[in-house]
Amino acid sequence: MKNMREKILNMAITLFETRGIHASGVDIIIAESGIAKATLYKYFPSKNELIIEYLKEKSNRFYTWINEKLADNKSHSKDVLYLLCDLYEQWITTPEFNGLPFHLGSVEFLIQLTLFITILLCFQMNFNSIYRSWLRWQG
Repeated sequence: MKNMREKILNMAITLFETRGIHASGVDIIIAESGIAKATLYKYFPSKNELIIEYLKEKSNRFYTWINEKLADNKSHSKDVLYLLCDLYEQWITTPEFNGLPFHLGSVEFLIQLTLFITILLCFQMNFNSIYRSWLRWQG
């Protein structure tokens, strides 16, 4: 039941961003989602798993958004870099922006350090790969 998993994750995202990760306990997520505790644990065996999925979802949404913005751009390399700077500014100045998810996750709720570093490194490699492909595409 993919919709239930998405419902739980979307509620967790909302709560993590409005109340904070640490302040959004499992019981609050369950109550706000209107689900049973067993349902949450069926899809997310621990709060750490939910935090990891939150981080992945936020980075996926960011990459989708920025790729859509750059998809039709046929400018020169320098102009694309300026556009990227403008897009980052747009992103961090929206009312929905509550901080960088990886920063919030590391500062506010210390999950297993090794696991967190692994996820962060994957995010960074993905980020670097996307930049390299944009720059190669631009010449």
